[in-house]
Amino acid sequence: GADKPGIVSGITTKLANLQINITDVETTRTSQNPGAKSVFIMLIEAKLPASGDLQFIRSELKGTAETMGVDITVQELAVVDL
Repeated sequence: GADKPGIVSGITTKLANLQINITDVETTRTSQNPGAKSVFIMLIEAKLPASGDLQFIRSELKGTAETMGVDITVQELAVVDL
């Protein structure tokens, strides 16, 4: 969604409250030009607790997204042991 103060804080606080450990985070904006409409993008890699219910987490994040006026997409990734 549109870049505005509090996005990172709101999402990371919600994840912490759900006992989700953030292992990597990257942020960017689609436009760096002053005056141009910019979309804020945040990619988070996270580890769920052993008892983590992905459907419940998606539901909780959907509520947070609606409250904040942003879009959140959750994708499960396969873990590769090195």
